[in-house]
Amino acid sequence: FELLFFIVGYQSSRLFGSAPEEIITFLKTKNVTFNNHHSCLSTEEYHNNEALKKFYRLLSTNRDKEGKKQFVSTIEAYDYPFYGTQWHPEKNSFEWAREAINHSKEAVLVTQYVANFFVDQARLSGHRFADKKEEENALIYQHAPVFCLPEKTYFEQCYFF
Repeated sequence: FELLFFIVGYQSSRLFGSAPEEIITFLKTKNVTFNNHHSCLSTEEYHNNEALKKFYRLLSTNRDKEGKKQFVSTIEAYDYPFYGTQWHPEKNSFEWAREAINHSKEAVLVTQYVANFFVDQARLSGHRFADKKEEENALIYQHAPVFCLPEKTYFEQCYFF
């Protein structure tokens, strides 16, 4: 788990601009972000890539486990509803197989904030199914979850299509 180091101006971003102050405080001061990765985009690589800087706004950074390499941890596109995190906002509420995942009230509130934000973003889309039958066929409920841990993946449940 890591703290997010916010970039100056993050408050005017879509992702964090409407976040309650307590969510920002949790992200800044408590280990509520689960980082489980081996590859990342360093801040140096981000700053040296003009196309990337023009397309994505840097919102936060983190440091690797040794505290040496600084990497991009949260970005959002300037002109599109595209977002990226190098942390797992979903795991605090939904992954229980790893003891390192924080399930505290604060961690779950962060997960809920991010989930609500993304659902609100999806609601802005004008895309709709042609009819009720097409919508029903696309629902996740048409597929059964499979318990996958630890034989198949690091995830507890998987959906196979």
